[in-house]
Amino acid sequence: MNRKGLYLVISLKQEQVQMLNALEKALREGLAAVQVYAGGLDDMPERAQLLLCRKITDLCAKYNTPSFINNDWELLTKVPFDGVHFDSIPTNWLTLRAEIKRPFFTGVTLTNDISLLPEVKKADIDYLSFCAMFPSSSVTECEIVHTDTVKKTLNLVDIPVFLSGGITPENTTTFNQLNISGVAVISGVMNADDPAKAVREYKAALSKFIEL
Repeated sequence: MNRKGLYLVISLKQEQVQMLNALEKALREGLAAVQVYAGGLDDMPERAQLLLCRKITDLCAKYNTPSFINNDWELLTKVPFDGVHFDSIPTNWLTLRAEIKRPFFTGVTLTNDISLLPEVKKADIDYLSFCAMFPSSSVTECEIVHTDTVKKTLNLVDIPVFLSGGITPENTTTFNQLNISGVAVISGVMNADDPAKAVREYKAALSKFIEL
């Protein structure tokens, strides 16, 4: 996945109509990708789960934006997501992925432990995301990642790298010396009064050091 810019993560715990409206407003402004954080699916009947996920993938396809499901890779066999994003790579992933009989992208989140990079390379991962760069109300389970960790990784991989966790348009200047592909956000867009304006503000900040 060679897209650059703003990678939007959405939560299915958000009220559906509000979430879908905010998502479409964000998509109109141009996004690198959309990831569905599937927390909340367990409270829904399977038919409702699949219907909601298809509404999201249809919206993303309408705006030519790749869509990813978080962790729940089995959904790739039922819903036309473009890929899966893992918090950690599943055991025997190369064997499991054969069950998905179509091309798709795979991403994974890293923290400060870059000893996992050989595993990432073996698993044929398409992009990386580091979490969390700053404290965030949306990200409560990630340690704070050191900028030096990102620098070392960028020197060791040739796949896109995104940064996430507590990122605002203002603090993106912290990354202007890093050859990253973009940043991932949740509440900065999805909880904004004007999601479209929020996307424009992020993209304006990123465009100062990333060619979008």
